Amino acid sequence: MHFDLVAGGSADGRALVQKAAANGIRIRVISGLRSYEEQAALYAQGRTSPGKIVTRARAGYSNHNFGIAFDVGVFEGNAYVAESPKYKAVSVLGMELGLEWGGSWKRIVDAPHFQLRPAWALGLSERQMLAALRERREGNAPVYA
Repeated sequence: MHFDLVAGGSADGRALVQKAAANGIRIRVISGLRSYEEQAALYAQGRTSPGKIVTRARAGYSNHNFGIAFDVGVFEGNAYVAESPKYKAVSVLGMELGLEWGGSWKRIVDAPHFQLRPAWALGLSERQMLAALRERREGNAPVYA
């Protein structure tokens, strides 16, 4: 996985890590920008590849593919903690920074997930925004601007 984020993403990821640390919670960005190939491999997991299903998003249908989403992990010392009430506390901090939080989704709850919503997409549904992101990518247009 790449841990790079584009546009404001890297700044927002760092800001969330710093804000969590200031509140006594140690987190790291554990997933950021994903290529279509990486997303396809994750989507195949639990379907056509071994493992459990970890995503519902096919390649081109994840905000990770456009560098506007990232996942965080809570850490106790050097140990990653998959489930912790600290994710809820981090969600509040992320939303204070203007990030959307995957833990508030209705269809699939994704507590480690945060994403940006470009200003041009504020009035669009998630499906419409992803279609526009794919078009922008194909046309080499900026994703976030």
